[in-house]
Amino acid sequence: IPARDVAASFEVGDELWVLQKSGQCSVFDLETHALREGPKLAVDEELTGFRTMTATGDVLTSVDLSRVVRWSRSDGKRLSARDLPENECAWFDGTSVLLLPTESLGHEGFDIVSMDPATGDTKRVVRFNRDAKRFPLGNEPKGWVRFGRVGTQPTLTIWAGEGLTVAEDFAFDLASGEVGRELPRARDADGKFLAEPDF
Repeated sequence: IPARDVAASFEVGDELWVLQKSGQCSVFDLETHALREGPKLAVDEELTGFRTMTATGDVLTSVDLSRVVRWSRSDGKRLSARDLPENECAWFDGTSVLLLPTESLGHEGFDIVSMDPATGDTKRVVRFNRDAKRFPLGNEPKGWVRFGRVGTQPTLTIWAGEGLTVAEDFAFDLASGEVGRELPRARDADGKFLAEPDF
C-alpha cells in the first residue's frame, strides 16, 4: 500500500483504512486487495503525530493525549471534538475514552476515569490503591505509572522504587482495580500474532 504522511491505520471489518495527515482516507480490502478512496475527514489543520483510530458503526473516533475527535465514516463530517484533561495515557474502548488523569495521581494511587466522547461527561471507573510492599515508594509521585492496553487488555506500566528502575507491564482489571500478572513487553496483539503496519 503506497502511502505518504500517514497519521493512522486501523481495521474496519475486512478493510484496512489508512488516514493521511490531510484527513484523506484510503481503504484497502484485505480479501480482494482492491484499493479505493475513502472519505476526507473534516480537519482544522494537518493531523500531527501518529494517532489511535477506532471505527464503531458509522463513527470514527480519534484519541491522542490531549483530544478526542469523532467523524462520520460515510462522509467525513466532524461530529464532536473534546479536549482531555492532562493524563498518563488515554484510549477509546468502543464506548468511552478511558484515561488516568494526572491530577489524581500520587504516591498512594490514582483514578481511572471514563469520558463520553459525544457529551464530555466523565465518571470515575475505579480507584487503584498502591501496595507499597509490592511497588515500593520512590521519589516520584507523578511519574511512576502509565495506563495503557495491549489489544483490549488494560495495562499498567510501573516504575517502582528509588532512582532508575526497569519498567514492568501488568494486566489491570478495570472492575476491581487489581493488578494482575506481569505481561511481556510487546506491540498490540491480534490473536496469537503481533503486527505492525509498514507503508
